[in-house]
Amino acid sequence: MSKLIVLASDNHYDYAAMEYIKNTHQNADYYFHCGDSELSDKELEGWYVVSGNNDYFATLPDELVIEVEGLRFLLVHGNRDKVNIDNHKTLIEHAKRCNCQVACFGHTHRVFDMEKDGIRLLNPGSTTFPRDGVIGKYMLLYVDGNEIEVEIKDIPKEIYR
Repeated sequence: MSKLIVLASDNHYDYAAMEYIKNTHQNADYYFHCGDSELSDKELEGWYVVSGNNDYFATLPDELVIEVEGLRFLLVHGNRDKVNIDNHKTLIEHAKRCNCQVACFGHTHRVFDMEKDGIRLLNPGSTTFPRDGVIGKYMLLYVDGNEIEVEIKDIPKEIYR
């Protein structure tokens, strides 16, 4: 049976976007956040969350490995792996060391979905401060065995107060 994962990142204190996502996808099996949430534990309840470079006061882990449908997902922010638009080498090596097939990351505020060196790299962009457009984004991941179908979703403009 397939599983639904909601993947978000880089909301930078914006609780409205996170609340919208959680309310819209109440049927999700997992909620993954790739850092720079800058929210409280209560506001992040129900999410698997890693620390980003702006989560100064959080006590979040730097990385998480979560298995879904037999696939191992590495969640990181990306700053420690020095990811940028063109460089994913360290992140790929990190995923391989953790025996993961999928690496989910944030930090760049740009949507990214590509397979490199046998690792699926997924970045949902930023819910609040996208650098690849004017609308915040997040992803839905439909995981069925070794297959992942990705759907990129927009945060509606009216969510921003």
